[in-house]
Formats: sequence, C-alpha cells, structure tokens
Amino acid sequence: MDDERLLAELGKRIRAEVEHKGASITVTAELAGITREYLRKVMAGKQALTVPKLYAIAEALGVRPVDLLP
Repeated sequence: MDDERLLAELGKRIRAEVEHKGASITVTAELAGITREYLRKVMAGKQALTVPKLYAIAEALGVRPVDLLP
C-alpha cells in the first residue's frame, strides 16, 4: 500500500470511529492534545501522524491504536 492510500485509509477509519462514538472533532482533538485542524487533515488523509499522536487519538476515542490501522 502506498503512503497516500495508507493515509487516506487511516483517516477514513479515524473519521468512522469519531462518527460511531458521536464525538465532535473539537472534543476529540482536545482530548488527544492536538488541534482541530490537525485532526481534520488526518481524517482527510492529508496529514501524516506520529505513533504518539496515533496513540493519543485512539485513547481519546476509547479504542486501541491497532483498531484504527488499515
């Protein structure tokens, strides 16, 4: 899987989990310690993220990081 496709799929999974939890992007970003704009870019597949940020997003959503990976 190329990088672009990987980021798009990861973003899609994060977006689906945010929607499934009924969480707002703002609150999810705050809980993860990132900006709303950064989270929007991640969910759009336009922003690469570090492993610590993946863990922070997963924790904010109450899931395991592996659950967000394609």
